[in-house]
Amino acid sequence: MTKTIHILYAGNDTKLIGYVFNKLLNEKITFDICKSIEDAHEACKRTSYDVYLFDEQGGRKILDLTEEIRKKETTPSIIAIVAQSLEELDILETEAEKIDYILEVSDTFEDLDELLRKILPHKPSLHGKLADLKKRYDETIDDKITLLKNLTQQTQKIPEKLSDLRVEIHKMAGSAGNFGYAEAGDLCKALEREIIERLGSGTYTDASWLASLDKHINKIETAFHQHEIPTAKTSKTPLVYVVDDDPLFLDLLATVKEDLSIDLLLETNPESALFKVKQPEFNPEALIVSEFFKASTITGYEIVDAERKHSRSTQYVVLLETDTIDKRMEAMNKGAHYTFTKPVSAYTLLKTISERLEEPSAKFFKALVVDDDVDFCDYTAAVLEEIGAHVDILNDPTDLFTKLQSCTPDVLLLDVLLPKYDGLNLLKTIRQDITYKDLIIVLVTGAGKSFAKIDAYAENVDDIMFKPIDPKMLQKRITSLIDRNRSLTPRKFNQATGLYSYHELLHAVDILLKRTHTRVPYLALFEINTANKGKDSLPDKELMVFISNRLQVVRGIMTGFKTECYFVKEGQFAMVFEGEEIDVIESRLTNLLYQIIQDKPDLQISIKASIVGIGKEYKNAQHMMQTAIEVLSEAEEKEFAPVRIVHRLPKGVHVLKRHVMIIDPDETVLKILRQSFEARGLFVSTYCEGGDALKALLSSPENTLPSLIIMERKLPDMEGLDLYIKIKNRFRTTIPLIILTVYSSDKDISEGIKQGVLEYIQKPFNISLLVQKSLQAIF
Repeated sequence: MTKTIHILYAGNDTKLIGYVFNKLLNEKITFDICKSIEDAHEACKRTSYDVYLFDEQGGRKILDLTEEIRKKETTPSIIAIVAQSLEELDILETEAEKIDYILEVSDTFEDLDELLRKILPHKPSLHGKLADLKKRYDETIDDKITLLKNLTQQTQKIPEKLSDLRVEIHKMAGSAGNFGYAEAGDLCKALEREIIERLGSGTYTDASWLASLDKHINKIETAFHQHEIPTAKTSKTPLVYVVDDDPLFLDLLATVKEDLSIDLLLETNPESALFKVKQPEFNPEALIVSEFFKASTITGYEIVDAERKHSRSTQYVVLLETDTIDKRMEAMNKGAHYTFTKPVSAYTLLKTISERLEEPSAKFFKALVVDDDVDFCDYTAAVLEEIGAHVDILNDPTDLFTKLQSCTPDVLLLDVLLPKYDGLNLLKTIRQDITYKDLIIVLVTGAGKSFAKIDAYAENVDDIMFKPIDPKMLQKRITSLIDRNRSLTPRKFNQATGLYSYHELLHAVDILLKRTHTRVPYLALFEINTANKGKDSLPDKELMVFISNRLQVVRGIMTGFKTECYFVKEGQFAMVFEGEEIDVIESRLTNLLYQIIQDKPDLQISIKASIVGIGKEYKNAQHMMQTAIEVLSEAEEKEFAPVRIVHRLPKGVHVLKRHVMIIDPDETVLKILRQSFEARGLFVSTYCEGGDALKALLSSPENTLPSLIIMERKLPDMEGLDLYIKIKNRFRTTIPLIILTVYSSDKDISEGIKQGVLEYIQKPFNISLLVQKSLQAIF
């Protein structure tokens, strides 16, 4: 069992006392304070100490006390004098041969720190388990409480003992919260503040107040036993609560959320939201609110303010209507952690917030700690292993590069003050090796010299941390550095749109150019133009966000083959398709682009697009992008249409368009449907009578059969269902059939379904709905 070390300090240097207090937190050490050498004489008569620290202002009386200590001690102790300046020290070393150390503490406590490092008890290895530390702490709680009670009883008899009680209260205040006893820690801090006030005002001898100390200690004891640290909480998906009165935007959020590890609760009514956030049991991890609402006097800030009253750790996000410095400052002053300006990419918003809500965890990484302090290495390993790290330790940096090569760390924690090497010189040496140009390097130091910080950053250090290091802060900063480093490798997003960036597009195309494919992948590049440039037109940013939100939805629903969407530049977007034939791709792209046009009819949008096969004839992605831009200019020359698409296909690849056959006696219906399907890249044949359609089919090769037949139930020359049966019998295959009809009975519908009719659509019908159902049947 580790021996408790007793230290006596005689002097009144408050900075030194504070430094030692902080240094000895969580250590098995008692630290007694005497204001003068005379008081120290009395203390030494009662107790023997392991370490004596005497302030130089005690003068030659220190030598007399030292003589007494040396005469009666059975075990050698350490005696040290602390001086503001060695030059002014009036005790000559020749007269102080029984003094072990003379320490200078003018600006820093380096000498004292070195002494404390030597005398602090060696702690056993943690084996990378913070749980062991917690267990060890739990085992000492009863002893700590007993000590507090004993000191309280002594203080009630001898009020001057209050300083001893304060020392133990201070230690407990600093460590209880770290081990999960936050309430006990807060009670200790409150009691320590009260003790300091009493000592400062000289009222600490008041008998009634001294008697009340028992109640304080009992409360602390109760807090320890009633509020023990819970077992590791079960991970749950963070809840994000969004309050916005734009239902279309909320629909987009619900769609793009699928790729993210969050739960989403959407609200359009600010009154309902205000009521919900006032409920104590409602506890979202993030609250996203619009700054204002169209049909309500309630503001987003009122909702945030109501939620903040619960004093929870919720992240507050405000969607600003306009982007000015004053607006951003107002949001910050009213409690917002983050702001976005409308319009905002749904994906960017949710992805950014979900990343902020992630606990430091799960992401495996490797760390190397280089430090000659074994205790610090063990502690750091325990903290980092808690968030998924594999940690290697190196106490002697002589074999640093051999260790770097064998363990290949993601992050290196490097001590500045090492016995054989200077940490800054090691940093420079590591950075000279190009192998480690991307290695995250964090300098760790107990010194506070500003030049060290400047020199380190000049040598491309990623961060500097000063001992002692809070474990949560260490976890957060290391996790942040690793996440940032990994985000720099290829998966880059355009923050305004939430789509992959142009750099990412080039990277993806380069990879595809090097692969062998069973089906040719395609790059689609399209450019948006608006004829309406008047006062009602959308600002460029709003239009870009609107389109990118639509592309995020498409990315989520285009199943069956791989699709990625990219932001190229203002007005230009790209999509990469893998795993499908060109006619399917063209149809889906056409349908998407027409949908964009229909969603914003007032803007008079037109779109030109190029589709280029990703093949071996291109040297690299830049060469291919140049070709896509050239083909885009060819689309400009086509006969005007809202959507104009031009292909540039690899050699040997031909477009085999899907065939839709339409049979209806109404020529207006035939004309409208032909235009609708042709606009989506399909081949269309139309007939007014069933006999003509059957004749055309019988004279055509079987591989040109239609992918879909749409026909009227009552044709002039025959029954539509009879015609369908003849086609099935002749070609021994089932072609999807949609029946158009003015009337239909349940019996007719039942009979048609038995024969394979896909759907009955009653006239008059919605053309867009018919086209949508038809495309689903075809593709």
